[in-house]
Amino acid sequence: MPAEFFSGLGNLQKVYLDSNKLTQLLANIFSSLSSLQILGLSSNDLTHLRAEAFSGLNKLQKLDLRSNNLSELPAEVFSGLSNLQELDLHFNKLNELPAEVWDDVFSELDSLQKLFLYGNGLKELPTICSSIDCPNH
Repeated sequence: MPAEFFSGLGNLQKVYLDSNKLTQLLANIFSSLSSLQILGLSSNDLTHLRAEAFSGLNKLQKLDLRSNNLSELPAEVFSGLSNLQELDLHFNKLNELPAEVWDDVFSELDSLQKLFLYGNGLKELPTICSSIDCPNH
């Protein structure tokens, strides 16, 4: 997708890009979507995310990244998503992330209520799961 793909669509509230074989997201690709509340990116071929992938999405409430091939997450990847309530990361390859990385990744998600991590081969759940709903199946 070119950088200007969503230009002029600032009133969109929902975008579903599931099952499109996306392999990467450009930095700031969604930044013009200032009203976006739901973003579906499940069942693509994403292996990593840029720190700025979701910048500008301060109204985003639900982010679905399930069933990709994510094996790492930059500490700032969810920075600025203060209204995010539900994050779905199940069925990725996040089993190698150390505990301190998880703490950094989720540090700014003040509104997060549900976090889906099953299917990642995690030996233990991140600390945040002690204060929010982390369904394990």
